[in-house]
Amino acid sequence: MTTRDLTNTDQIIHAPNPDIIHKLDISQTSKLIREDLKKNYPGVTFSVRLDRHLWAPSIHVEWTGGPEATRVRRHLDHYLREVWDSNTDSYEDRGPDLLPLPSGHTLHVTSYGVKHLHVKRHD
Repeated sequence: MTTRDLTNTDQIIHAPNPDIIHKLDISQTSKLIREDLKKNYPGVTFSVRLDRHLWAPSIHVEWTGGPEATRVRRHLDHYLREVWDSNTDSYEDRGPDLLPLPSGHTLHVTSYGVKHLHVKRHD
């Protein structure tokens, strides 16, 4: 289980009972990613676009200058709902995450709803 610290989570995710497990949709996840990038890479303007393909919802992140693509990719890999396990040659679900909310509650997230994450840095 991983804990993320995002201050505006209450405004992004309107959960009726934040102490229970939730699956986020790709729109909610893209908002979390925007906030996460803004907090961790100040001064860099990122473009975050959604591809709502039924079987493989994707998020595309692009920016000019700033951090290397591999660094941003490693930082955002956390939002993928599944990870490729080369040992078993299959995708495996990630365990739940804990998102502390400013209200004092904790949101248990089981899925961010993102199958693919594409990052591209323009020089």
